[in-house]
Amino acid sequence: MIAKEIQLTIPPKNTRKNLLI
Repeated sequence: MIAKEIQLTIPPKNTRKNLLI
């Protein structure tokens, strides 16, 4: 995963959105 995506995945709500991406 891209480092930027990992940072965005820190909040649980955003993790679901990032996983969909």
